[in-house]
Amino acid sequence: HGRSGRESGNHNLAVLKTESRFATLMLLLATVGWGFGYTWAKAAQEAVNLELGLSSEAAIGPLLTLSLRHLSAALLMLIFIGRSRRGWSKASMGRALILGGLFAAGLCVQHLGLGRTSEAVSAFLTSLSVLFVPIFMTVFLKNPPQRLLWIAVMLATIGVWLMTGASPTGFGLGELL
Repeated sequence: HGRSGRESGNHNLAVLKTESRFATLMLLLATVGWGFGYTWAKAAQEAVNLELGLSSEAAIGPLLTLSLRHLSAALLMLIFIGRSRRGWSKASMGRALILGGLFAAGLCVQHLGLGRTSEAVSAFLTSLSVLFVPIFMTVFLKNPPQRLLWIAVMLATIGVWLMTGASPTGFGLGELL
């Protein structure tokens, strides 16, 4: 036997509220993970370098840390997400290797920079993608975002600066990377 229209509407509203709370919680968890991620990454790569008797800025720490982190993620995905093991072709594998290689190169450069600057400055500079995307849209695609988006981008940039507490004392190799 079915629900009346009113009962069905109340049930749907309850489901939406539950889903909204869950989505908010997951967003909060992702934000906390992102925020701590720079500190954890820097500590991990410095610990690897220290264990190997190298300087804290040596490249092996970031490279080993990133390799272990992404290899673990790939293995966990293959183990727990069955769909990830199906549907591969030579063409899709080639595209995945190209895109994965570009992503890996970017992460390696970012983490080499993290070893040479503070976590706050690295997080702030990474967050500037919020600013660069609309700039690239305007310059390269000749498709500038609407004025309201520019206001949102500026507010987000200021918010990230305030949130990270980034205060660079200069622009060195770490910031450049």
